Amino acid sequence: HQRSRALAWFLCCVCHLRSELIETGALELRATTMNAQASSMLSRSGKKQVSWAPSSGAAGYQRAKRQRSFSCTRANATGGPGESQHPAALQRREALNLGLFTASAAYLRTCLDTGNVALADDLALFWGAANPPATYGATARTTKEFARYSFNYPEDWTEVPVNKVEKGTNGTDCRLKGALRAKEQVYIVVLQRLGEDLKGYKTTDIEKSLSGIAVADANLQDALAQTDNKVFVQREVNGQTFFDLDVEGQTPFLITLTNDGAGRFYAMFISATPKGFSEKKALYKKMRDSFRTFVIV
Repeated sequence: HQRSRALAWFLCCVCHLRSELIETGALELRATTMNAQASSMLSRSGKKQVSWAPSSGAAGYQRAKRQRSFSCTRANATGGPGESQHPAALQRREALNLGLFTASAAYLRTCLDTGNVALADDLALFWGAANPPATYGATARTTKEFARYSFNYPEDWTEVPVNKVEKGTNGTDCRLKGALRAKEQVYIVVLQRLGEDLKGYKTTDIEKSLSGIAVADANLQDALAQTDNKVFVQREVNGQTFFDLDVEGQTPFLITLTNDGAGRFYAMFISATPKGFSEKKALYKKMRDSFRTFVIV
């Protein structure tokens, strides 16, 4: 939807510019035609074209003559048959065209960039089912009333089915992928073996849990091994504790871990290439901050 609105805005700008140029050209062409008709009539009548001069003498006549010369130059700028266009007028028109088209193209490119923070409010909402370990290969989507977790994601990201190894080894419930070149992805891990409340966890306990989850992801293992100083940031959302971790390296990660208080442990992982990560880090953080869990009674 955002792409369509941006493209429509761009086309409106082009049409508006075209109509302005047509209107301006028509007015100038009309003035040139009228001047040419007047000159033709004077020529046919055998009379000389006389410029009006005020009664203030030579000075007033010179002013009127300069005004007449300027008007003729402006009319010639439109370029009638056999007439050369004025360079200054052409430069002004070309600068106007280039400026508007450049601004429109820049705005269009910005709107089409899904990593732009201004588009964050247009993110789609994923409702996750937290399916049992025996289920794999199908979608993890569900409706709001049956969802055990949710998060925001760009609309052009697509869900990739989770295979048997991912589902059985580390409890991956869903995986979504974005731009192929940037290797964008987000996946959610759901485990039921941890019943503790994360409010009582120490940093070492969280690192231990994270290391256990990373067994099925070689890139995550490498990223964690390359990060000597792991700083977990604790935040509270509606009474629920989340632990956030930013991992730098060849494959950067944004991670958050939490517990729903009813026996389920959740972990969210967002990764991309270093270049893609630096360009869209604000978007990835907004995705991470949007993660929520729910308990179905």
